[in-house]
Amino acid sequence: SSSKGGIVLLDADNGDIEIGGGELSVEGQGGNSAGAIALVCKDLNFTGAAILNANDTVQSSGKQHGVYISTDKVTLSGGLDLLANGDGDSNFRAAVNLLPKGAIVIQQLEPVPDGPFEFNLTTPNGIFGTDSELEISGSGTLNIECDGSNSDINLSGNPLTLDINGNSKLRANGKNANAITLAYTGSSAANDPGVILKGSGNYELFSNGKNGNGGAITFFAPSIDFNTTGTVICRANGNSSGNGGNVFVNAIN
Repeated sequence: SSSKGGIVLLDADNGDIEIGGGELSVEGQGGNSAGAIALVCKDLNFTGAAILNANDTVQSSGKQHGVYISTDKVTLSGGLDLLANGDGDSNFRAAVNLLPKGAIVIQQLEPVPDGPFEFNLTTPNGIFGTDSELEISGSGTLNIECDGSNSDINLSGNPLTLDINGNSKLRANGKNANAITLAYTGSSAANDPGVILKGSGNYELFSNGKNGNGGAITFFAPSIDFNTTGTVICRANGNSSGNGGNVFVNAIN
């Protein structure tokens, strides 16, 4: 068929969401752009290997699409892929956002008789400002892909803890304006650990250039703790004639 990808909204408020193995997909068909997957809950539990797919294969101007999660805790079982490959644009970026509970609000707009369901995804504290914990733990590979120009992978929490028994790969390669950010910028609990990477696997963060300059990888928090038994690898390489990008590690205490 030929149609734009749709929207999957699961808003459990203070309840939990459980997703078994398999795939949720909002890919566009026939050259059309992808849609969005948004999950809001207290705990998000994956009971099998799962894929949340918002890939976009449109070759023309980029469109907003992505995976947006707001929760206290994400538990993996067998692996998790979060995919939002394809260009965004400068105003409406492609993104995978893993944020704490309260960071994303799904706001239904005034219904129109016989009209479509319309909503806004808002971030009342900004992407990185919500003063609440996010823990991502469990077993299997965590794979986050957001390749494309005007594309972001954003993780936040106070603290933000990744404790995974398996390798984690975060990839946002693109021609321009591609970035990976793990940060907390709120004003509370300034002495608490902001970003913690632990567990038994490797953490690979790639924001390389595609026919151009490398992107950006940023860690910004009150403190940053790399405590995995594996290794942490960050690369923001330029490609072709492009220059290398930037890797920032800023522990403000």
